[in-house]
Amino acid sequence: NNYNLSLLQLAQSIELESAEGFSVAQTDFDLIEPHNIDLAVDSIYNLACSNYPNVLQCEYELNYYQSALKVAKGAVYPTISASANLGSSYYSSAVGTDSLTMPFADQARNFSSPSIGLSLNIPIFNGRHNQMQIKRSKVDLQNALYRLENQKKMIRKEIEEAILLLNSYYLEYESAKANVTFVETSAANNKIRPYGLLFMLTSLILWIYLERLMKNLTIIS
Repeated sequence: NNYNLSLLQLAQSIELESAEGFSVAQTDFDLIEPHNIDLAVDSIYNLACSNYPNVLQCEYELNYYQSALKVAKGAVYPTISASANLGSSYYSSAVGTDSLTMPFADQARNFSSPSIGLSLNIPIFNGRHNQMQIKRSKVDLQNALYRLENQKKMIRKEIEEAILLLNSYYLEYESAKANVTFVETSAANNKIRPYGLLFMLTSLILWIYLERLMKNLTIIS
């Protein structure tokens, strides 16, 4: 039951359409011995900032409010607009030189009335509204900047804590490994069975550490 449930959960994790016929090709995994990794906080931080969805969202919001501030400032300046219009009329009573009803094409050409206009808009009476909109846009922009900075600070803090935690686990592993070596050497020199109580306790400590290490490696990822 537990085996089938584990296979189902694994199939769902990799988004298979059906878990029927799904099996693990190899169940014997080689245990990778931990080793000291020199992780640079800045490189991991820069990589996280360029890919972390929350940071990207804050950056998009910041760009949006920057554009909104430019639009609000642009509303204060005068605007010039040009327009053009072309109209025509049709009369059923209109006659041509031949005393017949003038064709539609001739009426559209003869009775056309083109016009062109130019207008200047100077925002005088709505200046208070525009200034208030500029101030509101500045506040929104500042809040977006604070959110982005706080998000980056939180990511850097998590990375620093994760690296420190990983290094402490590695030191625990080295200590447990040294204890195992010491017990094995003492057992060999004194011709004591290697599965004595002290050896078993030390091996248990090493196993507990390795289990903790594998569970916490996801912090860096």
